[in-house]
This record gives sequence, structure tokens and C-alpha cells, in this order.
Amino acid sequence: MSEEQENKEPVEAIEIPVVPTPEVQVEPSKATQAEAEAEAIIADANPAEPKHSPEEVAEEKVIIAGNDGVTDGAKNVDVLAAALDAEGDDDDEEFIPSFFIEEDDRHRVELDCLFEKATKRITSVTRSGVGIDFAKYKSLHHTEEWFEFSVPDYEDVSKYRQRSTVYRQNSGVPVVDSVQVRNFLLVWHLKDWSLRDRNGEKVKLEFEDAGSLTDESVRLVYSLPSAIIDVMLTILERDVLLSD
Repeated sequence: MSEEQENKEPVEAIEIPVVPTPEVQVEPSKATQAEAEAEAIIADANPAEPKHSPEEVAEEKVIIAGNDGVTDGAKNVDVLAAALDAEGDDDDEEFIPSFFIEEDDRHRVELDCLFEKATKRITSVTRSGVGIDFAKYKSLHHTEEWFEFSVPDYEDVSKYRQRSTVYRQNSGVPVVDSVQVRNFLLVWHLKDWSLRDRNGEKVKLEFEDAGSLTDESVRLVYSLPSAIIDVMLTILERDVLLSD
């Protein structure tokens, strides 16, 4: 150590007082409140499923291998769940099941939609009749909407699957693109709806001679919020194609 370093006096440490930062109470914005309400609605519509033992899971399991038609079981989980609590007639001797799809058969998908009153933007989309009390969401506006579809038969679905098949180079196997199948269902089978324009007039869908939506109507449908289309098509696939 040099002589200069030995003669230096030690420097005393200076304590800097810490001033506590005052807590600021921030009021939640209307957007934040709307998001919280929307999350609560989704939670109401999708209650937590009870836990089952491995034996119960194995007993109830139905193998469904995607949208390529390779499956050894198919079911409408919503109808089965509702049937557990429904009362029915045990006398089924005169019941005649409906196996064959007619050209004029229609299936209606009904939705509950919630909109933020301030912005008029949609905040929640659920299947109608799931037991949500919409009256408690004071800052949101509730509407009931419906979409009517023709019912695809096996020939239709097979054609859509074939046209939606893509080849995955990484796996080396063909895979059905489920999004493209949904596009076929939307363009070829949506026949009517309850939607209205800003003046409250019902918006009419236009169709080609072959039965598909016209290009103008397709652009109109594709301008809907993705949440509406996703929920609507999921319900359609579950109800009509028995997709789980």
C-alpha cells in the first residue's frame, strides 16, 4: 500500500433517508370493469367440472380423432348433459328415429351476446340457455341472436374434408385443416340470421344459384367479430356433426 493511501482518512457512510411513497387509489376504468364482468360471464357459462376418479374417466372416455372422420364414438355433450336432469316418457314404443337428412332440414344456433353500452362493442358470446343472469351486468346490454344453417350430409362433409386436406412435410402425413372445413360450412350452409344494421333493419343474405353465399355476403359475414363466428361454428359442429 502506498504512503498516500495510508494517510487518507476513512470516509464516513452517509445514510439517505427513505421517503415512503404515498399510496394512490386508482379507480378502475369502465373498460376494466367491462372486462371483469365479461370474465365473470364466461366463468358462469363454463363452470368448473367436478373431478372424477381415473376409473370414471376411463369409463366415460370416448375417442374422437379430430375432424378427419376417423372416430369410434360421437356425441353431443350439451344434449347429454341436459338430458341427465330432464324428465322424459319411459314409453318409447312409438318413437321413430330420424336417420336421413332432408334438403330443407335446418338447424338454428342461438347465442346470448353482451355489448358494452358506452362503445357498443361485444364483450361476451355464449350459447343461449346456459343459465346466466344477465340482469346483474348493469353496464352491459344483452341481445339474443340466431343463425340458421342447412344440415350437411355425409357427402357434403366428405367433400369439405377432401378439399381441406393439406400435406404436413414435418410429419409426412395429410391432415384435414379444420379451419378450412369451417369456412365451407359457413359459406355453403348459413341460410339466415337475426342480425340488424345500425338503423335496426334486418340484414339480408344473398346467395348464388348453387346455394353458396355471394361474394358480397361472404365479405359481410367475415366482417363479424371472430368470437361470434368461433362460438357459432363450435355449437354447429357439436349439434350437427357431433364433434366433441
